[in-house]
Amino acid sequence: MSSPSPKWRIPDAPPPRPVPASAKRKTDNLVGATSDFELQTLIKQTQDKPVIVDFGAAWCDHCKGILPAFVRMTQEFSKPLFVLTDVDNVPTESKDIRYTPTFSFYNKGRKVDELYGVNQQQLRDHIWLHTPDYS
Repeated sequence: MSSPSPKWRIPDAPPPRPVPASAKRKTDNLVGATSDFELQTLIKQTQDKPVIVDFGAAWCDHCKGILPAFVRMTQEFSKPLFVLTDVDNVPTESKDIRYTPTFSFYNKGRKVDELYGVNQQQLRDHIWLHTPDYS
């Protein structure tokens, strides 16, 4: 006797969070990281300026909501490197991430601060705080 097929299906892995096409045209300080290795390399190799990582998820509505503001801030603050990544694609680097979106701030390869949530003014203030000599 065969078992009935389930009415639900486990979804496939979500697609990576790509860098929006509009951001690619307007700024060169925004990149996407689609693997742990790629993210670690970006953080370690960018020693001369701050790195700000947006840990989000394709399934997260709040992440989609803050993304336009994050892209605008890449234009306002031209010196830091802004990185978009999906927590589902970087399991090692996101193992301590409890909320999405989470913004991590790195300086000379070391994590120096973290902010989670969708408050645009708090995000802007944190970026300004960590890039006073660069903005």
